[in-house]
This record gives sequence, structure tokens and C-alpha cells, in this order.
Amino acid sequence: MSSALFSTQGSTRRPWRAGLVLVAVMTAVVASLAATAAGADSKKEVPAVGVSDCPTSGLVIWLQSEGGATGHFLFNIEFTNESGHSCSLKGYPKVSAVALSGRTIGSAATTDTSIKPSRVTLGTSPAKPSATARAPLSITNVAFFTPSACRPVWAAGLSIKPPGQRSAKVVPLVFQACSKKINFIIVQAVQKS
Repeated sequence: MSSALFSTQGSTRRPWRAGLVLVAVMTAVVASLAATAAGADSKKEVPAVGVSDCPTSGLVIWLQSEGGATGHFLFNIEFTNESGHSCSLKGYPKVSAVALSGRTIGSAATTDTSIKPSRVTLGTSPAKPSATARAPLSITNVAFFTPSACRPVWAAGLSIKPPGQRSAKVVPLVFQACSKKINFIIVQAVQKS
């Protein structure tokens, strides 16, 4: 390599320095391009540094009744952080009606995409509102379906998996559910309470 590329005073005495500088610059450029390409390919939002996804085991999951609308029973699924450290939720919980035995009844909840998911960070103090997030939930009154389309049965609760988690918790709720594969539960993305 010619030292003329880096002609400064004194470079003729140590031409190997110019080569080291060039290698360092090229390494930094390649690393920067690789990081940019990886970022462009990745659509997943990363939680803030030190804040991981909320594990099911660290959450208390409960229902808050919001009354009803025509043909629907409205609830908020409440997620309260009791893990002892901040954590975050983003996306839609997976919700299904379950029998007393724990068996799933009918179809899992469909998602209402009218509100775009955003990451919600839950604080560490369960007594403060910042430790709780909610996901609005609607259960259709089975009377609005024909008995043959729905085949109503009594459910004992809802199986709820927080977004991104594999394990669920069952929240007690006695209601009539459709045992046939028909959409009767709708859930929205997790939101700030």
C-alpha cells in the first residue's frame, strides 16, 4: 500500500500507521453498515435498556367490568406488575373461554386492531397506577347467535396469556360461551391504564 494516500509530514517514517488507520476506518464503516442493515430488517420494537418483557409469573391478571353495550359485555383485562422490577408489555393478549376442567371452549378471542399496539412499561409499585396496564375485552351475548351456530355452554373463566408469553393464567368468570368455532370474544392491544 502506498503511503501517498495518507501523505502527512512524518508518514514516510512510519507507513504502517497509515495501513492501521485504514483498517480501523474500514472496520468501523462495515460495522456501522451491518448495524444499519440489521435495524432496517428488524421491525420489532426493543424495550428500554434494562426493561424486559413482563413474565406471566410476575403479573396479577384480573378483570374489571366496564358494563355493557348492545349485545356485549365489556371488561378490561388488568395486568398488575408484582415482579419487583419494571417490565413491559406490547401487543395482544391471547384469550380463550375455559370450562371448570380447564378445557378451552370454542374459538380464541379475535383481535380488534383499531388501536395500534405500543410498548407499555409497568412500574414496580403495585399500589401505583403505573404498575398496571389494561386490554379492553368484549364478550358477545350468546343470545345474538342462533343456538345451532353457537351451541352455548357455561364457561368458568378466561385463560389469558400476556403478549409474548407462553404460559397463561385463568381468571374466574362465569358466563355463557359459544362452544362452536364462532367469534364471540374480541380483545384490543395492551394500553396504559
